[in-house]
Amino acid sequence: MGVAFITTYEYEKLLNEYGGKVYSFCLGVTKNKQDADDIYQEACISAYKIVDKINVNENPTAYLCGIVLNVYRSHARKMARRSEIYDNKVVPLFSQEQSESFESDVEGKIVQEEVKKAIAHLDDIHRIPIILFYSQEMGIEKIAEIMSLPVGTIKSRLNTARGKIKQYLEGEGYETY
Repeated sequence: MGVAFITTYEYEKLLNEYGGKVYSFCLGVTKNKQDADDIYQEACISAYKIVDKINVNENPTAYLCGIVLNVYRSHARKMARRSEIYDNKVVPLFSQEQSESFESDVEGKIVQEEVKKAIAHLDDIHRIPIILFYSQEMGIEKIAEIMSLPVGTIKSRLNTARGKIKQYLEGEGYETY
């Protein structure tokens, strides 16, 4: 299959189709809506500037998330230089599955909130791969490519993150397996 780059019109369609997932990734990375809005907007502008380089035969979501990650890192460096502290609000990362009963729905929401809190407590090197893997449903190889790291490092960070999440949940009184 040949390389198929997109036009400006196709870019608009791409954002309509994948923008929600990319924005969800922004929320997961930044942990608050205001910063997510800023990162998303800047990433969209950056992507638009190089629209002719986006290959639709590749995973466009991964490409856009890679841009988000670069924009986020740039913002984080700026904030570190300015010594500003981000708030630690927990934001939605995963969609809630429909439950068969009200009781299981409430219980599921409580557990989901605890998992979100656990993820929010992770540092960037562990939180970002977890979000990409579970929320954005990206493969390990694609995450490694986006983060410019070896596959083994991503596997290690995912494993460490899972362990930290498990430890957090157990500390909150949840039984884990």
